[in-house]
Amino acid sequence: MNFKLYFASLWLPHYVLKRELDELATATINGLDNLLKTPKRDRFNLKQLKSDKIEIRRAEMASIHNKKVKELIDIYGYSEAIKLGRKSMYKVGLSLGIKTRDRLNVGSKLDDLELAAKILYKILGIEFQLKKRDGILYLVVNRCALADHYNADTCKVLSAADEGVFHGISSGASMKFEERITENKPECLASIKMRGDV
Repeated sequence: MNFKLYFASLWLPHYVLKRELDELATATINGLDNLLKTPKRDRFNLKQLKSDKIEIRRAEMASIHNKKVKELIDIYGYSEAIKLGRKSMYKVGLSLGIKTRDRLNVGSKLDDLELAAKILYKILGIEFQLKKRDGILYLVVNRCALADHYNADTCKVLSAADEGVFHGISSGASMKFEERITENKPECLASIKMRGDV
């Protein structure tokens, strides 16, 4: 058993949660700023996240995500903005997932992947379970702190970061969201495939 991964999944001190949330906010918002060609003077910096409370800091990040996705849609049109945004966020998530895998020494087994995902989702205020339905493995999200702040378009774009993170944590895994709470569904549902799945 990977004890480092196991204990991190149980408890993370406040300063670690804040540091990891800040890293995630910086990476995702910078990815959107790159698409928007935002001038350097107007780009995101951590001073824009004013609260020290994790819940409020998450909400501040989500508000910036909403604003940036709206700007993307205004500039590129809806379909192209969603496509470009998802592609960019997938790359950002992939990079974050690879860093997490290396830092926590995540193995290729599903148990390791689940523990690593629990750590990352704890930072975002997301609770999930892995469940099989009709022979398909799903990540089922019953509670998502971000869903209280995201609109459906932002969630569609930013959920691609989750898909990238999953693949980065385990190169043999892929995840694809099929339902989202922000689209008036009772839960978020993402199908998971591991290498060797048909």
